[in-house]
Amino acid sequence: MIVTRTVDGNINTYWRVLMQGLRNDIDMSNPNHVKFEDIGVGYSYTKKMGNRLGQRGDVLVTITALKENDEYAAEFHSVQGTNTLSYKLDPVDDNSFTVTYTEGFSSEKRFNDWNFKIVSFLYNRGSKKRANSILDRVEEEMEE
Repeated sequence: MIVTRTVDGNINTYWRVLMQGLRNDIDMSNPNHVKFEDIGVGYSYTKKMGNRLGQRGDVLVTITALKENDEYAAEFHSVQGTNTLSYKLDPVDDNSFTVTYTEGFSSEKRFNDWNFKIVSFLYNRGSKKRANSILDRVEEEMEE
């Protein structure tokens, strides 16, 4: 699933909000303080997450892209498969930029992979609504 929108504002501020969210996620999952300078491509941490059915489990999060004011991407590895998400920022002019938010899933288990494709098709509208809600919250944080 891909959602793209144009944002009026400063790309640096948007990036800082994204990175603060990442920082908070890592801090909540890791009792030991990690310096932000130590976080980069390949950095991994384990967190507890729930699925849409309310089941909770450990997920290994690995940062796969982290380029300032350009791209942030991560993989979430669980027993079901690997979820991916990314934010790609592209400047339009000095006062606006586009954000492309992408989510995906893959699994070595064919059933899980097909199940995701079918459910994604059926819930596509709800997924896009949720993705837009995530992007709305980032924009709201920019304004604070």
